[in-house]
Amino acid sequence: MTVEIVILQPQLAPDYEQVALRDLDQHSTDEETVLKGLRPMGEARALLEAIPGVAITYAPYSDTDLERGARRDSMVYRQPPPSKPIEPAVLEALKKAEVILSVDLPVNLIGLAPKLKWVHTISAGIDQAYGSGLDKTDKVVFTNQGPLMSRGIAEQALAGILALSKRFPHFEAARPRREWLRNETLIARGKTVGIFGLGQIGQHLAKMCKALDMRVIGIKRNASEPVPNVDALFPTERRVEVAAQSDFLVLASALTPDTLRLLGEKEIAAMKPGAFVINVGRGKLIDEPALIRALREKRLGGAHLDCFWTEPNPPDNELWDMPNVIFTPHNSGTQEGIFAENMKVFHDNLLRYLKNEPLRHVKPPRELSQWY
Repeated sequence: MTVEIVILQPQLAPDYEQVALRDLDQHSTDEETVLKGLRPMGEARALLEAIPGVAITYAPYSDTDLERGARRDSMVYRQPPPSKPIEPAVLEALKKAEVILSVDLPVNLIGLAPKLKWVHTISAGIDQAYGSGLDKTDKVVFTNQGPLMSRGIAEQALAGILALSKRFPHFEAARPRREWLRNETLIARGKTVGIFGLGQIGQHLAKMCKALDMRVIGIKRNASEPVPNVDALFPTERRVEVAAQSDFLVLASALTPDTLRLLGEKEIAAMKPGAFVINVGRGKLIDEPALIRALREKRLGGAHLDCFWTEPNPPDNELWDMPNVIFTPHNSGTQEGIFAENMKVFHDNLLRYLKNEPLRHVKPPRELSQWY
């Protein structure tokens, strides 16, 4: 019996090496470095293809950032998800698929893939599954890559804390003007970092901050269970208290209907003058206009933002030009070797699947907002 696997993610396809080299002018690197980065992915793909009893079809399907944003909006506002035309070759592949590996998942995937038994997403977040039907069936197992990206994302949050402490935006703004402009910097030791969302990313970050002798506080949906390296834990309803105590406030939560504008007008107003915001979660965790006002008026000291209300961030958004903002284009999950490592996670689960053993990182069939 052959297990039909359909890989939808374009970056995992065999021809991606040619695509990357074709687009080399978009990368600040050379051909040798690109090929070196892709080699582990090719090796991981070869291991997958060598497993007896599987047939792999590559049928690339992906959403743009705007399409992903529209999907998240639909989930947050509990509206029907937007759909789009799917190429005939992809539809044909879905009809025979028993297993699917991807990041983006078509709307009504369950209806398009009648033989489907297992879906694995190589994303940390799973909001792109909204509208796929995976939350409404117990006949299809849904897994993700688990904690694979979480440490790297926590590293980026820590980098934001340190860069803001050491006034990097100030010095970078002075450099084009050739100004030798010194400024007193902050010491992280003894400062309080508040973390909204103490899942895998938040817990990695808490450990890193404790290594710097920082005080760590945060919110968690279930605040009755202690979290390692966290000095004080609060329920979500008390987040204003956490915001008021924080020198650095980090958002690392998933986006759900309940976490929309988790950092809103009240929380921002409660923050210390000169405090900093770091967002490595989702853009809509923050009331963006309220944040912009606080930054413009210098009530806050600055921000490191990896996520934005609309992605790509519109050209006329004031955040582009703010000198006290460190700006990255939702890049914290784009990490060295991440696709190859994701393939290894899938490879391990596939071996388990073929032996009828329990899979790792399973998301139970329930409403999307409860998966976190």
